Amino acid sequence: SVYVGLTLLCTLLLMLCGVKPLEAVCHAFSTVSTGGYATSHASIAYFDHVGVELVLMIFMLAGSVTLMLFVRTVKGDPFALFKDTQVRAFLTVT
Repeated sequence: SVYVGLTLLCTLLLMLCGVKPLEAVCHAFSTVSTGGYATSHASIAYFDHVGVELVLMIFMLAGSVTLMLFVRTVKGDPFALFKDTQVRAFLTVT
């Protein structure tokens, strides 16, 4: 359910940035799963929109974190992501 939620939210935000629905879904699936596939030969540069790039960067980071931490966050531990040493190290290196 976390993966589905992240994918739906990513899709919605991409559509708000002007990405066509089918492209938004395709990029959301690819982004959250960190697959890196695109619907155009120019990849993300095709959209030429900083909002699209920001949305995809945020969801690439979210997709690379253990999804169980999102469950803990929603279930009442709002800082679960930032208490995790792996996430802190990952964000420091990234």
